[in-house]
Amino acid sequence: MRVLGLDIGGANIKYALARGKAGLPTPRKIPFELFRDPQKLIVILEKIRTEKRPDTVALTMTGELADVFSSRKEGVRFIIESVMTVFKNAPIKIIDVNGDLIFPAQAIKHWKSVASANWAATGRWVASKIENCTVVDIGSTTTDIIPIKNGKVTVKGKNDFDRLRTGELLYKGYLRTNSAMVCPVIHLDGKIIEACPEYFSIIGDAHLYLGDIIATDYTCPTPDSGPKTVRGCARRMARLVLSEAETIGEGGTRSIARQLVNSQGESIAKAVYKIAGKRGIIGAPMVLAGSGEIYKRSLRKKIKMKFVKTLGGAPISRVDPASCLSQIALRLTN
Repeated sequence: MRVLGLDIGGANIKYALARGKAGLPTPRKIPFELFRDPQKLIVILEKIRTEKRPDTVALTMTGELADVFSSRKEGVRFIIESVMTVFKNAPIKIIDVNGDLIFPAQAIKHWKSVASANWAATGRWVASKIENCTVVDIGSTTTDIIPIKNGKVTVKGKNDFDRLRTGELLYKGYLRTNSAMVCPVIHLDGKIIEACPEYFSIIGDAHLYLGDIIATDYTCPTPDSGPKTVRGCARRMARLVLSEAETIGEGGTRSIARQLVNSQGESIAKAVYKIAGKRGIIGAPMVLAGSGEIYKRSLRKKIKMKFVKTLGGAPISRVDPASCLSQIALRLTN
């Protein structure tokens, strides 16, 4: 049995194929900003179908939030119907916020239960492998904090609004977050400067400048449509203080980059500490998924937690909604 896990987001499509006893598969990612050309989704799905040839498909999504849709309800229907069009010969299930797999007709009718439910796939799979932990999944756009206690997912919020309110969802990622939101105030040359809130720079500029990521990791367009180079990043970050890289110099640019990364890391660490504390799992280990490795130092400074290196015989780098979902669906199929 070949089971395809699909996670259709607003900025990326992730997919993974589970089969037999191979264990948690390695997820693959296709950068695709859904709002720019939603009709292209079917073309990408066709490529995935041809590559993986699945017997069955398990779907989750966050792309329904894209503002190309008039409502999330419309977005859910569009994504599900696109998948049904491409994988018309394969059974399709969609995971809901309770971690259950339901049929497309149910999902379209009860769209709120499947909208932005990809965290539920990660939570369910991890909870089947470890009794107590905090999952911190840092993506390009958002961070999911999923507390697991006594082998159960213990989130307080199950939709984006409630998860934002509880602090279990942070609209902060390692790449696409607006730099001015990350660090509203910048310290430079002994002065405190309010960052310009225009869309001049994103956190990915700081990470690329500092060498945390490389150009191929910078999978979204740059704010100025400029190059994904150290020089290009320096130019964009200097705009935060309405200046040029040549004016503030390498020291000033590096200082801004460090402030951005430190501020982002500290913000995520505080949120993780708060959630873990409320669930009584401060001493439990952390499953740092997604691109969380970038912020490991910040998290370690704030929280005295051990980091899980492998889970279910697989490296933590494979823990992803698409791969977890494929394993969940495979187990249910068998």
